[in-house]
Amino acid sequence: MGIGFLASGKDSATSTAADPEVEQFVDDCFAAWDAYDADALRAMATADAVLVTRDQTATRATSLEARVEDYRADGVSFERVGDPIVSDVGDAVDVVQLFRGGISETSRDKAILVLRLVRDDGTLKVEWERPHNYASWRSPGL
Repeated sequence: MGIGFLASGKDSATSTAADPEVEQFVDDCFAAWDAYDADALRAMATADAVLVTRDQTATRATSLEARVEDYRADGVSFERVGDPIVSDVGDAVDVVQLFRGGISETSRDKAILVLRLVRDDGTLKVEWERPHNYASWRSPGL
């Protein structure tokens, strides 16, 4: 589901060699999450961005600030694993990044982050993001 766009359509250019600007943006994004900096994360997003701000409460929603504070309280950290897969789709750039996240070295699960980046006044911004914990859908032995 999350990475199907990379396998479909040959109109876009897909590569594991990220543009230095995209690579820096992804680094900055992970640094902002690890610094628990909601202001930096919001600044990296478009005004109408769909950021992952869901939880399992009855309302099914929480603010970005609440999510960041939950991560701070729990001591959650994130680490990129390998190079991103980047797909230039004309007016946007799709990025898929494998990462590990959790509260300790032994509790970190691998997951996949999918980002849609767009230009906003000449600057890359997140239009939407979605992490996928691939342990729940991967085949045994992967």
